[in-house]
Amino acid sequence: MRKFKSYFLLLFEGLKTFSKANRWGTFVLVILVPIEALVPTGIIFSIQKVTTELAKGSVFSMSWGIFWAVLLLISNIIPPATTAISGYLTDVLIANINQKLIDKASEIKSLEVFENDEFYNDVETVRSELSWRPVNLIVFTLSNVRYIISLLSLLVLLFNYTWWLPLAIVIVLVPQSLIHYRIQQEAFETLVTRRPEARKMNYLLEIALNRDYAKESRLFNVFDFLKKRYWKLFYTVHKEENWIRMRQFGIALIFIIISSLVSMFAFIYLVFQVRSGKLSLGIVVGFASSLVAAISASNGLVEESDLLYDTLMWLEKYLKLMRKSFTESGYKSITEINQISLDNVSFAYPKENQKVLKSISLGIKKGEKIAIVGQNGSGKSTLLKLLADLFTPTSGQILINNEDLREIKHEDYWAKISPVFQDFSRFKFSVGDSISFEEKTGVDEALQFSGLPDLNSELQLGKEFGGTDLSGGQWQKLAIARAFYKNNVELYLFDEANSALDVHSEKQLYQKLMELSAGATVIWITHRMTSVKLSDKVIYLDKGKVLGFDSHENLLKNENYASLYREQFE
Repeated sequence: MRKFKSYFLLLFEGLKTFSKANRWGTFVLVILVPIEALVPTGIIFSIQKVTTELAKGSVFSMSWGIFWAVLLLISNIIPPATTAISGYLTDVLIANINQKLIDKASEIKSLEVFENDEFYNDVETVRSELSWRPVNLIVFTLSNVRYIISLLSLLVLLFNYTWWLPLAIVIVLVPQSLIHYRIQQEAFETLVTRRPEARKMNYLLEIALNRDYAKESRLFNVFDFLKKRYWKLFYTVHKEENWIRMRQFGIALIFIIISSLVSMFAFIYLVFQVRSGKLSLGIVVGFASSLVAAISASNGLVEESDLLYDTLMWLEKYLKLMRKSFTESGYKSITEINQISLDNVSFAYPKENQKVLKSISLGIKKGEKIAIVGQNGSGKSTLLKLLADLFTPTSGQILINNEDLREIKHEDYWAKISPVFQDFSRFKFSVGDSISFEEKTGVDEALQFSGLPDLNSELQLGKEFGGTDLSGGQWQKLAIARAFYKNNVELYLFDEANSALDVHSEKQLYQKLMELSAGATVIWITHRMTSVKLSDKVIYLDKGKVLGFDSHENLLKNENYASLYREQFE
């Protein structure tokens, strides 16, 4: 009972979401759909009246014929009207939901949220089904309202013929619906549980078709591997789903047989009533038509309500996401970054016991140029993400101007930093929008600084959008241009921003960086040790620990650091 209460509450939430798309359009549908649902009952009743009059040899009443023709006209006019209005509402609803999702995404400040598997799976479920679930919400809601009204009107009509048949239909319909809802819930839960496997299947298809994998997938002949892996995942995912489908079919078959037997006995009973002269032929015609329509409506109601229930399960995840609070931002404001201090900072990613960073303590003054070096996996990128306030230390503190970073407003802090990450984003907008996000002034200057003076700011990026693609080095320079474009920056964070650049471009990058960052703090990660000579100090990381924090010249006295430096010149 509690589940059905939550189902109807969720249905109410769905209707509220539906109506918010466009109140006038919703109002028109509220008028049209009940009329459309009542029309079949009216047509059957008018046919019964005409048949009864003809069977009795009475004078044919044109009023019933006109009534039937009007209903037929209405039944042909309303469906295309409701289709057009619901199509408009669907477009608006999807746009509204998308806007709300963008707003909600902007509330997420810490990347730790995405490390939560349950949350990420819910987000993926909402995102991946966003293009069609809102459509289903409108279509199946209208269908269920239509079927309910139509079924109720037909049951009232059948009650005039025999009282027990409508009761029998309801008795069959209720358990059938209950069982179907339970199976549908299992199907949805199975779909959500299998979401990681489904993503893997999509990824395998992406490897086969995406141009980013085209070269190596052919030269290494990965297609047989992709097919085997795909079928393995397919059988894992669909074995349970097929079992659910077979259960649905079996249960539906049982109830169809029961309802058919009940209908058959009712029809035989009425035929005997006609033969004994107790009922007219028109009553039998009306009864048969009403019975067929009622059974069709009841079956349609079960099927459509199943599909609506499935859609409401998706809506529940969407509403859960909308209600989730991400307001963990601090409350203190800053206008500048004068000092950065790490006090015994350690960090481990969620659900991982091993610490990536271990007891790091150091201080960085405003305007200092800091290089971070170390072997792969030493925690360099993680340290930069913590300094970017994308993750929170597991223990210890990051202090900005002697204030705990957790207590500082994210927006204030982010307004003062400009990053280039190792896995930088490749925004498929125009070149200008990819740098400035709509602002036009200063874009050409940023392109000049980053080494892309000949790139047109109006050029559309992304072949999938009719644009062009860039080389790896050009994409990285575009990310650098984005970092250079930002105003009032007091902290630059560069994570191997030179990895895809040639030697000449790398030299230009650091020259421009030092030129533009005068007075600002710069922290960069590098594997090319030549750039450390430009730094005031070097953070030498190894397995999450700081083994040295000093000038390059002084660190050369450290045997391990000196060995790391010499390796690139031998």
